[in-house]
Amino acid sequence: MHKNITSQLSDIRHAIGKLNDAGVYSILASAKVNLTLDVLKKTESGYHEIQSVVHEIPSLFDVITFEKAINHVNSTEVNSSDQAGNNQNVTFFSTNPLLKFNENNTLVKAIKLFEEKFDKRVYGHFSITKNIPMCSGLGGGSSDAAAALKILVSAYGVNCCTVDTGNITDVERCHAPRCVLFEIARLIGMDVSFFINGGTQLSTHFGEVLTPLNSAAEFLDCAVIQTGVETFTEDAYKSLNLFNCGFNIHKTDFFIEALKYGDTTKMLDSLHNDFDLVESMVENDQTDNHANTENFLRTLLAGSGGARVRIFAVN
Repeated sequence: MHKNITSQLSDIRHAIGKLNDAGVYSILASAKVNLTLDVLKKTESGYHEIQSVVHEIPSLFDVITFEKAINHVNSTEVNSSDQAGNNQNVTFFSTNPLLKFNENNTLVKAIKLFEEKFDKRVYGHFSITKNIPMCSGLGGGSSDAAAALKILVSAYGVNCCTVDTGNITDVERCHAPRCVLFEIARLIGMDVSFFINGGTQLSTHFGEVLTPLNSAAEFLDCAVIQTGVETFTEDAYKSLNLFNCGFNIHKTDFFIEALKYGDTTKMLDSLHNDFDLVESMVENDQTDNHANTENFLRTLLAGSGGARVRIFAVN
């Protein structure tokens, strides 16, 4: 990541820390890119088994803020145009008016499942500064849900990990592999588990089984190309021809090996995404996929689309 971006993120996190000290909980919900993505097969459940190296993009993020109500009185009067179900104890606001806080919203699901799992009642106001494009493959909805879970366990003092992982009021703390949040995350969506800790991880099964890897941020930089193309994950999978998928599994193995030894050239050579094989996505992508500079190698489809991500070697 470029030094100026790193400095800006540091300033933002410092400001957020002051908010948290004041009783308003806030966290950055980063985007992600699948540096490798192999679609292996469709199971009888309807889900597809995958293998993917998933990488957090810290430079693109939503900001999730929760103002916990005192004495069960919500002092925030801004309401969503599409309030979530029958839960009148939580109000919502988003800078993107297209985002609806109904029962299908991942953040709303996170709140409901948190309440059920920990026998808590959430009172307060959630606001989202929405920067990650919707339906872009960048994982915005999943990241927002994970951020909400991390905020809620901090706001309500819940010890969700079976081992000591630090101050339970710290929304940025790392969570243990057997943390209950992963169990909840799987019930929301297959990508949500990744965002509990972020970084760089190998994602397998349906995407919810994770193995931490060395961080790719030391070697690769990312720049998101917002194509304006919206793609629903379910539709993207329906468009896949499985006979053309799964032929680059060895490249994922090569990438992991290259990451282990810091071989940037081999990493870049191993980048791939089976969704790049979907003809309609290639046709809809109006960006220049052949541009090349001294340290820019190629672009990748972000997850199941429709944004693309330029991958650079870190200087």
